Amino acid sequence: MEWDEGRKRADKLLSTKDSAQMYAERLTELAVALGFDGWLTNIALDVIKKNDVSAAIFAPGWVYETKQPPDFQTAQSR
Repeated sequence: MEWDEGRKRADKLLSTKDSAQMYAERLTELAVALGFDGWLTNIALDVIKKNDVSAAIFAPGWVYETKQPPDFQTAQSR
């Protein structure tokens, strides 16, 4: 139920290019201010797929497992 209602609200918020841009900017500001990392990725990827755009998600695990120089924190922040 919660998922379906959230989907309806997201579809309405993202129904035009202008509103999608405005909400993307506000959500980005909120995520940066509150330190969110990856929240709402499922919705973002659905929007990307609907618009025939490619995307990739990179996890901190890849940076850690491949031992990127010079150290994890520096490599993760690139």
